[in-house]
Amino acid sequence: MMQFADRLNDENHYASDKITEKARSIDERRIANHEKMAAALKRLRDSLELQQFIQDAEDMYDWLNERLLIASEETYRDLSNIQGKVMKHRTFEAEIQANKERLDTICVSGNNIAEEKPENKPEIEERLEKLNVKWQELADASTQKGTKLGDAQKQEEFNTGVKNIQEWFTEIEQTAVTHERATDLTTATRLYQKH
Repeated sequence: MMQFADRLNDENHYASDKITEKARSIDERRIANHEKMAAALKRLRDSLELQQFIQDAEDMYDWLNERLLIASEETYRDLSNIQGKVMKHRTFEAEIQANKERLDTICVSGNNIAEEKPENKPEIEERLEKLNVKWQELADASTQKGTKLGDAQKQEEFNTGVKNIQEWFTEIEQTAVTHERATDLTTATRLYQKH
């Protein structure tokens, strides 16, 4: 538009003053609208970034709650298949540690947003605090469950040892009270090996 107005002005058009004035007015409006659109786009990007952070934080919080329920189960009280439970818990702990990076990424993102947009800082800090508290609860519960599973495994090993010793004592007691007498070499050897 400005080029056309300049050309008409160069050709000494009879209304060149009005044309130049209208063209300048249109150009100023175009520039102002462009600036408004750029500002609106930045606000939308900021809003998108904040909403993405909120969604990620909520997803992580839900994941932490689900894992906290698992970590709080008292499966160690039942000693059946305790070795399998210990192995399953080790896998569970590895999953938790693998998601620590995810938590760290969310925290970095939240801190960056709070730094760029201080008006969002209180909400972001509250969400980050909630996440960190829940993470610590999960870590503590997982550690405690791991310790109790280890204790239960030791108890099961002890119980198995006691059972084996009791069976051995019973066998010795039965052998000691036997009234069998050796009547030949084979019987004598067998009785001797039992004692």
